[in-house]
Amino acid sequence: MTTTLALLTGPDAAGVARLALAALGQRRGAGAVERRRVHHRPGADTTVSFAATPAGGTEVVVLVTDADVPAPAVPLEVSGQSLRAWLHPLDPRLPALGSALDPREVRGWLGPAASGVRIDLLSYRPLRRAVVRAAVGERRFFVKVWRPERAEGLIARHRALDAAGLGPRVVAVPAPGALVIADAEGVPLATRLAEWNAHRATLPEPAAVLRLLERLPESLLRFPVRASWSDRVDFHGAAAAAALPDHADEIQGIAGQVRRLLADRPETARVPTHGDFYEANVFVGPAGFTTLIDVDTAGPGRRVDDLACLLGHLAVLPDLSPGHYHRLPEVTQAWAAAFERVEDPVALRARVAGVLLSLVAGTTRPHALARLDLCRSWLYRAENG
Repeated sequence: MTTTLALLTGPDAAGVARLALAALGQRRGAGAVERRRVHHRPGADTTVSFAATPAGGTEVVVLVTDADVPAPAVPLEVSGQSLRAWLHPLDPRLPALGSALDPREVRGWLGPAASGVRIDLLSYRPLRRAVVRAAVGERRFFVKVWRPERAEGLIARHRALDAAGLGPRVVAVPAPGALVIADAEGVPLATRLAEWNAHRATLPEPAAVLRLLERLPESLLRFPVRASWSDRVDFHGAAAAAALPDHADEIQGIAGQVRRLLADRPETARVPTHGDFYEANVFVGPAGFTTLIDVDTAGPGRRVDDLACLLGHLAVLPDLSPGHYHRLPEVTQAWAAAFERVEDPVALRARVAGVLLSLVAGTTRPHALARLDLCRSWLYRAENG
């Protein structure tokens, strides 16, 4: 039987989109149909978005999924596949998304002084989450949208980081599943690294990174423990092997060796952690680190996993953008040496290898091969010192 992914990305995909539009009451004819985004989660669901311009009308975006979702999605049966469809932004699991994309609604959330609100959808994972930027003059706010049943814990994490002076300022909780936060102070560490690479700025010392993590509030320990990147090394190894099937056996061996190395290391105490600690989520100002963003994963964990996440992401930047980051290996090496003075070097290096393995899938083949090579290097260092 044809899989949903094959159906929604194959030669009959435009026809499926037209059937979906008709089922949703778009009767004027879809005109040209263009596939926009594919969101495939193996073992979970597949959702594909299509853009269409009906005759004499404006563009509409329809999303088709095999997830069992409620209204306003409508059911479809195509080639033996049970599907659901809805018009953007009426996501059946993100009821606040439509309001978050309406400037008039967002102005009400921000207050009467917020005139001339400009809205941009920055990221959208259908049925899961979205981030909307709202600009008012020179000020910027962000609306984070989640499933209402998951939002309580995520909002509580933001409040905990805000109270500790580390997270973005919480502005409002205007609707179930929606949170408005202020813009972060400073610039992302990624920007500061590029400025340093061009000899236009200095960098914080690695000790400042450790002090930043030590400031994470103890209140984060009340949230559930989440598996780290290296804890899920088998999952990420499978994704990497699918991305590079000609290296599948080696990748499976790497995943197994990371798992064995970490099984032999002593377990460390759970401490407050960020959970996705890398250069895009850490902001820095003239006096040092200022704000942590994307704190959805904050909670109890291992400090070494936050450090490994940062080092793994730093390691891939020179290949990702050589013009901006060609000097960065010296930063990665210096910071790793400093972190190894406070963490088990073998565990840190093995966990960096695990992070790098998680970054192999979802990129181009040349970048995937470069990340696999980095993974080999960090694993070798973990095994041999």
